Parts: sequence; C-alpha cells; structure tokens
Amino acid sequence: MITISEISNLKLNDVLGNGFMERFNARTSTFKYSVKGGLYFLSLLVLLGYSLTLFFVDNWSKMGIVISICVLFMDAFNLILFLSGTI
Repeated sequence: MITISEISNLKLNDVLGNGFMERFNARTSTFKYSVKGGLYFLSLLVLLGYSLTLFFVDNWSKMGIVISICVLFMDAFNLILFLSGTI
C-alpha cells in the first residue's frame, strides 16, 4: 500500500492500461487498423506454428490443424456476437 500511494496518478493509469488506451485511441484510424491487423496476423502465425508442430512431432497427427480451425471459428463467432451488440 505504501508503494501504491507514492505512485502518481499518471503512472498508475499507465500501469493499469488507461493511459496506453488513451494514447492508442488518439492515433489515426490507419494506425489502429494496422496494429489490429498485425496482431491478427501474429495470432494466425502462432496458430500455424502450433498446428505444424503437432503435425510433425506427433506422428502426422491432424489434431493441431483441427484445433486451429476451431479457434478461428470461435474468433469469428465472437466477432459476430460483438458486432451484433450482444456483448
């Protein structure tokens, strides 16, 4: 508690992520879309690496490919729920 009381509000907002989101939202829409697209591309690379690792290490098992496809379907389902205003 003593350490938290000595932190300024600006630094505390940065620790909690509020300052980061304010700076991100102040950027241009092109920058925001490029960051979001980059994160999406990075997540697809992780899924591809996971599925290929399981495929080659686990005696040509297709379980990694199935799990990766299921993750993509769940991401699409969550996007549909978000865009519909349900969540």
